[in-house]
Amino acid sequence: GVAQPASVGETSWQKAAGTAQVGIFTDHMSKGEMARKTINNVSSLEILGDAMDSGIVPPFARGMILEGMSGPIDAYKAMLNTTALSLKGKGTGPMTDQDFLVLQTTAGSISANPEARRIVQQALTDNSRISLQIADISSRAISNDINRLEATRQINKLMQSSPLTDEMKARLNVLTSGGSATGSGGGGGDKTIDQMNSELAELKAERAKL
Repeated sequence: GVAQPASVGETSWQKAAGTAQVGIFTDHMSKGEMARKTINNVSSLEILGDAMDSGIVPPFARGMILEGMSGPIDAYKAMLNTTALSLKGKGTGPMTDQDFLVLQTTAGSISANPEARRIVQQALTDNSRISLQIADISSRAISNDINRLEATRQINKLMQSSPLTDEMKARLNVLTSGGSATGSGGGGGDKTIDQMNSELAELKAERAKL
């Protein structure tokens, strides 16, 4: 009847798996700090966007426009590009490397369009909030406040979400490609969100048949 430590009787595989799991949780926790920085960056992007829309740069925002920049649009482009680049490859939240690459390569077009800015800012904010949730779950798992299997289940569920949805990507494509979604010159104009949603639904249905 002497109580044994929890590790007694564990196989070497179980010990290795437990160590690897703690490493994953620790990695998630470290990415929470990047998520906080991204949320701060989004706040700055919103301020710069308002300055572009109004044509007035408030005194407290002037420090965001570095020497050599022509104005808020250059500052917005630079900050968005830096934010996307810092997140790409780090696996921070459910947004993919491809998502961040799109933001990085179209930063100039996004910064020039108010609707595109709102879409991107919302996606970055949602992605960061999910990353913070994952960091919190990971911290609780390491502290044994939550079962590690349950923590992994919750994290996997959060990672399945899509801060930058197919519809948002389609709309961004329209907004950053000169406003024409027809692919031919003259007369087509922008497609509506409903049209794009319908086309995406049809495409998904076709893929499901394969």
